[in-house]
Amino acid sequence: MYKKIVFLVLILTIIMSTISCAQNHSNITLTNSYDNSPRELHKLFFWRVRSKVSVVYILGSIHVGNKNMFPLSEMIEVAFDASDNLAVEIDPEKVNEKKIKKYLEYPENDSLQNHISPDTYARLINTFARFGVSQSKISKMKPAAAVTSLVMINLDALGYDPEFGIDKYYLDDARNKKNILELETPEQQLLLMDSLGEEYIEYSLQDISRWNKEIKILINAWKTGDTEMVENFFERAAGYPGGKGFLNKFIYRRNQTMTEKIEKYLKSEGRYFVVVGAAHLVGKNGIINKLKETGKYQVVQMSDFN
Repeated sequence: MYKKIVFLVLILTIIMSTISCAQNHSNITLTNSYDNSPRELHKLFFWRVRSKVSVVYILGSIHVGNKNMFPLSEMIEVAFDASDNLAVEIDPEKVNEKKIKKYLEYPENDSLQNHISPDTYARLINTFARFGVSQSKISKMKPAAAVTSLVMINLDALGYDPEFGIDKYYLDDARNKKNILELETPEQQLLLMDSLGEEYIEYSLQDISRWNKEIKILINAWKTGDTEMVENFFERAAGYPGGKGFLNKFIYRRNQTMTEKIEKYLKSEGRYFVVVGAAHLVGKNGIINKLKETGKYQVVQMSDFN
């Protein structure tokens, strides 16, 4: 369970954004020159970045999914097969579950109730109760684990599972075939999670009734390569109480360190296939824009026939 929590933590930043956005797909209809039937060309959440010595493919990931999301675009699969290295945020197989526990669970003589206000605790307990989860199941969880568990319950109800996450799909395929690299360390992510307190729970519970709608919109935005849709979520999320600080801590600061890692790949000969949470790729503070701003690389968002 705890490995799933660590693997899911990055999707929370988008899901917790209590925003309603209209869908805005940038699709182009083309005609096949052979059979004259219309074909739809749509963008992918997938970029090719070229330097003088290297090619780095960057795929925006959703950390959960379902069978209907597969197979992925042939263009993505070909790029993966041609790459020598797979880079992910963290490799869950390298996480020690015993070490995880201390970051996500209070010791025997402590509990969540001692660290948050009675009002926030009551709201959290009542929210879990709607899904048939008793207070005893969450009383020992730290804020990050409690919120992530709540999200997992919602995702499961919608038919989404970490077992079908994009990261896991490529990690499983790359085992014993490619060099697996990490953009971050498990310790870095665990320390971030451990730093979250009552304000994180309050931020997450602002409008839980919209979660299901937001999850569906965001997954659809990923499928159609709609970066503007995802970016709009972040812009509005920053306006909510605690939103700006949360995004800065969980997304923007990490974007910088991950960009630096990717630039090292671009200076090394070879082909790299990078899978990173879609949230990290969009906007002026996103990894893609940071790479463009250097002026050193050719950065192209790929498209594919649907």
